Amino acid sequence: MSSNTPMQPPRSPHHPTDWPPLIGAANAPGWVFWRDVALTLLAWCALGLLLLESLTLAVDYFLLVPRFEFTHHEPVDWLVKWALLRPFTTASALLVLWMLVWALLRARPLAARSAQPAPAPLALAEHAARWGLDAPTVATWRKPSVALARFDDAQQLRAVQPMPLPLPPPSEGSEQRE
Repeated sequence: MSSNTPMQPPRSPHHPTDWPPLIGAANAPGWVFWRDVALTLLAWCALGLLLLESLTLAVDYFLLVPRFEFTHHEPVDWLVKWALLRPFTTASALLVLWMLVWALLRARPLAARSAQPAPAPLALAEHAARWGLDAPTVATWRKPSVALARFDDAQQLRAVQPMPLPLPPPSEGSEQRE
């Protein structure tokens, strides 16, 4: 026997308003909080290690007396730093230039290409045969713009209920007609 009758809502794992499934802090297990804290601290430590030299230079230059002078470190040799960064910046600039040229060359052909036509509608007899229904029923069900389809536990279509189209809310300043 079908678990869905025409008067009951269809059985579905998710109600449309429940999707996507959001897990709030109140519903999360306790270990998730501690996992998030540990991963956040680990990420900050990794970032600190990556920036350690820059941070020690900044503290030495800005915070230690005499200010605006390096007291414990040698000044940065920007020519050496630039020599290390030059291949990366050159490759990045070339990739940006390549993407720009590609976009300019492809923009017209993509804009000029017309949209592909929609496929032909499924023949009524084939549509009915695919669902194991008679053609007049499928023809009736094709008419409404919005319909609620009901399935049984074996995922077989059992009923289709036409639904009225929802009206958009009236905008401010507009008068409602009766």
